[in-house]
Amino acid sequence: MEFWKRKAKKEEEKAARAMMELRKKNAEYEAVSAEVTSSRSKRQELKERIRELEDMLQDRQ
Repeated sequence: MEFWKRKAKKEEEKAARAMMELRKKNAEYEAVSAEVTSSRSKRQELKERIRELEDMLQDRQ
């Protein structure tokens, strides 16, 4: 009986470590995802600004 208790305890510890690792990976994923979203937004803003400047330049010519 003691063998099974030790085995169950080890499995619980293993599962707890895996859960902590998954939470860490999820946090990393969320951070990278937010960074990508921000980068896309900045890229879009720059593209719009370039378009505006090109339009201004064409208007002056």
